[in-house]
Formats: sequence, structure tokens, C-alpha cells
Amino acid sequence: FALDMVVHRGAGAYICGEETGMLESLEGKRGQPRVKPPFPALVGAFGAPTVINNVETLSNLPHIILRGPRWFKSIGPEKSPGPKIYCVSGHVKKPGLYELPMGTTARDIIYNHCGGMLRENKPLKAFIPGGVSAPMLLPADLDTPLDFDSLAAKGTMLGSGAVVVMDTSTCMVKTALIINRFFSHESCGKCTPCRDGTPWLTKVLKRIENGE
Repeated sequence: FALDMVVHRGAGAYICGEETGMLESLEGKRGQPRVKPPFPALVGAFGAPTVINNVETLSNLPHIILRGPRWFKSIGPEKSPGPKIYCVSGHVKKPGLYELPMGTTARDIIYNHCGGMLRENKPLKAFIPGGVSAPMLLPADLDTPLDFDSLAAKGTMLGSGAVVVMDTSTCMVKTALIINRFFSHESCGKCTPCRDGTPWLTKVLKRIENGE
């Protein structure tokens, strides 16, 4: 069958990671989440039924169709099968995108695939396993498999798979300030705790960072 594909480049707003916020943006409106129901599967883009998923998930479909679900389930742990793209940044020698089996440990990613810590005299202080909205983990957690269930058991999450590695030169107060300032800027403004709370948190963290 014939398939016409149109690619729309977004403006990079964090809130457009939420499916209905992305639909609003696609339709030329301000990127803000819609009230649900109706859900996109019934009323989505331009009022038509719309299936929404991320590109990483959709890219697995041809391989599953060609090789079968049993092949796909043979990769990674039983409850979180398949490959995962880990985006590693921070204090490593080889930051980048790594497609690995789901459940690969943080130790394997940092010290094998990424070549270890950037500065040999600055050991690991902490790492974020799934983007800056995920709680940090410590060197004692390096052998944790980076999959959904294992990270949930540690009180954090896989999220986007964006692994941020920080060595002992990192100030955690400043890190919290930078992260919170980002979320304050990216708030869609619909919910009071986020709209009003994150700017106040930024002010508090600035005072702590300045020794006040």
C-alpha cells in the first residue's frame, strides 16, 4: 500500500512530550495538554482518531514483524524485553547514543561502552538514569539493571533513558538549581504547584547556592 509521511519539526518544548500537548502544537495551537476524555485514539489530530507513540517504539515494529515476537523477547529481561537507546551525557569519555539490550547495567554503560569517567582522578559521584525528572542514583547502584522494574524498585525511573553522569566535582545544589530552573521555564502553566512552585524553588535554591 502507499503511505505518505509528513514530518513536522517542533519547537522543542518539554510539555510537547505529553501526547495531547504535542497534538495541540501540531494543529498550530499553544502546546498545552488537553482535558481527557476524549482520548486521542477517538479524537486526536484535527479531530480524527490518532495513534501516538514515540519513534523509538515505532522503530521496533518492522523488526518484530520480520523476525517475530520471540526474537524480540529474547533481548533483555523477561518483563522489559527489547533494545533500548541510552543517551549518555556528562563526565564520561565517550558520551553519545547507545542502543543496548534493556536491562544493561549502569556500570557496563559508563565504564565499558562510554570508556569510563572523563577525569581519572574524579570518580563517580552520582548518575541520573532516565532524564532530569528521574531521581539520582549513587555509585552503590552501579550494578542496577537499567530497565523499568529494576529502577522502580530503586525509587527512580527509566524515563527517556537519558543517563547523566556526574563526578565528584559536581555541586549537587547547583545541579538541582539548573534542573529546577529548566522545569520552571518549561512549565505549561496549567497547574498551580508547577506554575508557581518551580519559580519559588528556583529562588530558594539560588539563595542556598549563594550561601544565604
